Amino acid sequence: MAVLPVMDQVLFPGVLIPIAAQRKKSRRLLEEVCGTDQHIVVFTQKNHSEDPTEMDLYPVGVVAKVLRVFNFKEDISVAVMQGIVRCHSLMVTSQSPYMRGTVTVAPKDGLVMD
Repeated sequence: MAVLPVMDQVLFPGVLIPIAAQRKKSRRLLEEVCGTDQHIVVFTQKNHSEDPTEMDLYPVGVVAKVLRVFNFKEDISVAVMQGIVRCHSLMVTSQSPYMRGTVTVAPKDGLVMD
């Protein structure tokens, strides 16, 4: 599953929120999943690393659906997304072309998504 690290924002299940993306990896991820049935996982960063790793992310994230992407200028995209369910236990499987990994959905569901 695609992982979108975000700075200074938190997405919650059931909430619609615009999230700005400036990193090339993040913009590419948004372009690829917008308009599809794919879900992504959104994790908030602990720091402002430009190339975050698993260790730079908080342990709880949210599975989300990208509803729409707006491209502003050449280097900024804003995605409107909706949080679906909390998740945790991120295990990164790839960093290229963007971060991908597996997560465990909130304990009451006990599902593993990848």
